[in-house]
Amino acid sequence: MSASEADLDWLVARFGELINAWLDAAPEREDLLNGWRFRIAEYTLDDSEKKARISLVIEANDQTGRFGTLTEFAHGSGDDFRGACDYALQSWVRVDLPVIADAHSAAPKICEEIRLDRKGAPARILRIGPMQLTSFDGREPCCNTCITVQALNAGGETLLGLQTQYIKFVVARYETGETTADARINGEQDDAVAAALRDWAAGWETPGFEMRKQAVLCWTEDA
Repeated sequence: MSASEADLDWLVARFGELINAWLDAAPEREDLLNGWRFRIAEYTLDDSEKKARISLVIEANDQTGRFGTLTEFAHGSGDDFRGACDYALQSWVRVDLPVIADAHSAAPKICEEIRLDRKGAPARILRIGPMQLTSFDGREPCCNTCITVQALNAGGETLLGLQTQYIKFVVARYETGETTADARINGEQDDAVAAALRDWAAGWETPGFEMRKQAVLCWTEDA
């Protein structure tokens, strides 16, 4: 399905509005996005059912050349195209944008960081963005680094490579006890890490539906 030209114009404008609102929300965020350019590269719309479902491909291009172009999906659903897009964009702003914004900082300003020192090799830096937790009972998020630590335990060799890695975790446990997990590293699913995250989610203590989303940027420290 395709959207109207008016809806696509609205999408671009809304994307800019949400980014600017995020910047304006706290003084320390000023200038963090200098050197970054964003665009919605693609969209896929499915409105064949009662709810419209959207998948957006969002690109963040580092004009300094250090991180290249970081690409990630943003998914959403709503009553119509605009409602679905708004949900997807707001999720991207909450989960992905903080990691991208903090990438050029010498020390993290809004994210957490794990430094992995390696004998005879430059350290790996992991900038860990805020966790988005969705549940039906308003519970508080767990430790902000718990997903990343589980992923490191499951696939440390992958995350200890040399290339820049943009990582997106989405882990869910449903009321039935079924678990699902995405562990996309530069857009590609890591099956071993995803399987470990599903097993981990099966042991979450609080019953009921829960979904945790998080973005991580990993790179090798300059020698």
